[in-house]
Amino acid sequence: MATAFGIHLGASNACLSICKDGNIEVIANAAGDRVTPILIAFSDHDKVVGLPAKQGLIRNAKNTACHIKKLLGKDFADPGIQKEKQTSQCSVIEKDGRPFYQVQYMQSQKSFSPEQCSTFIFGSLLEIAKNHGDTNAQDVVISVPHNFGKKQQTAVIETATKAGFKVMRLIHEPTSALLAYGLGQKHRHEHINAIVVRVGGSSSTVSCFSITDGMYRLLSDVNTDDIAGDMFTELIADHFAADFQRQFKANPKENKRAWNKLLSASETCKHTLTTLPNAHCSIDSLHEGIDFSGNIARGRMDMLSLNLLSKLQTLIDECLVASGLERSNIQKVILSGGGTKLQCVVKKIQDIFKDAELYDSIATDEVIAFGAATQASIILSSCEGESVLPTEELPTLTRCINCAAQGSCIEELFHTGHSVPAKAKRTYCSSQSTFRLLVTQGSDTPIEVLAKLALKDVGEGAVVEVHFSIDREGLLHISCVDEKSKAHTEVTVPTCNDKQMNCSRS
Repeated sequence: MATAFGIHLGASNACLSICKDGNIEVIANAAGDRVTPILIAFSDHDKVVGLPAKQGLIRNAKNTACHIKKLLGKDFADPGIQKEKQTSQCSVIEKDGRPFYQVQYMQSQKSFSPEQCSTFIFGSLLEIAKNHGDTNAQDVVISVPHNFGKKQQTAVIETATKAGFKVMRLIHEPTSALLAYGLGQKHRHEHINAIVVRVGGSSSTVSCFSITDGMYRLLSDVNTDDIAGDMFTELIADHFAADFQRQFKANPKENKRAWNKLLSASETCKHTLTTLPNAHCSIDSLHEGIDFSGNIARGRMDMLSLNLLSKLQTLIDECLVASGLERSNIQKVILSGGGTKLQCVVKKIQDIFKDAELYDSIATDEVIAFGAATQASIILSSCEGESVLPTEELPTLTRCINCAAQGSCIEELFHTGHSVPAKAKRTYCSSQSTFRLLVTQGSDTPIEVLAKLALKDVGEGAVVEVHFSIDREGLLHISCVDEKSKAHTEVTVPTCNDKQMNCSRS
């Protein structure tokens, strides 16, 4: 089997996975890390991407472009751009109605578009892929948020292509997380309600799905910037800043460089607390030449996080309300994003979904990239690498379709959320000279009668075959035939269907 890659391009970090010989694994960068910071640092001498840019952030924050994904494919007037402009230490300016990063580079002031920066990031990921030994492989599936518009999707495709990748498909991030665990792919007769909780570096998303016949139907998707992994880091930094001020009567938050130092050390402590009960912070010359040393316990971190955890619960409840489901209706919960590594976040989600199965065996900051590579393997095996650029939307039924022959109980033919086109076949034994069939749509009142069919002069004991088929436009064609008498009748009627996001079958 050919080789292909899966990429999760987050706002804070990127992750690269590979599908080779039917196996999927995450590729580490040159530093041995399995995620790469999405930062680009400019200086008078060169431009660096990823970990080196993050390591120099304390000294060079004003020339380091970050959160590139948030600016990609947007106009300068977009509210999200204006918010980023106010918080970014790197200057964000307007040129021809578009946002640009303004930096000092090669001893002069220059500006770079988010699209140029995205190309630099994809170029760095391609270099990681080549260093892995896959010098000729270029096919890739890239994950994008569900709320990415056409301009943003196009920008991702164009910048990845310019960097040297061949984009096979874009896949929505929550769909990719589902696909990483193969939910609904092995036992396709099962009907599953699943929820994907992503806590990323700068935002959080909760997505609710109905999974049937190996297809993923998105019921609701809510996003917020009010909960993020960076906010948990800031809670720890605030804790240490208060400790420093109490000891030395000086506030390190007043100095940008001191605050950046504290944030960097606090992020390390946050990662430590995901596996250990205590974390130690030690910073030389934090503020006004004063060294700092402090500790934080996981229990203290949990107390500091109560407000953020409450916001996360509100976000989850908002998603459930939008989907029309209760907590008890959810059977599967998937965690994604680095923020879901925190024990307090995991416990909060477990408390909300007490009866659901929690999936976190794949590293939560790698699961979306893993799913993207899984999608790449599906494409390679099904269409031998044929390029499929956009994420496809397939029609699905918004109400179930049922049928009942005269003298028999009503049965469900196609369930709610069933993808179309679809086909079904039923065989009935008629006890009367006229075979009658009733076809309805919906399980709750009012139930809509779609069709009433009568096949005359079939004779007692006749075996009647009924074929049902729904096309992409939602038209249901019903055909009844008695093989012995050759009696035949058919009708075509419209049904209720909708377009929802679905993944490819494996």
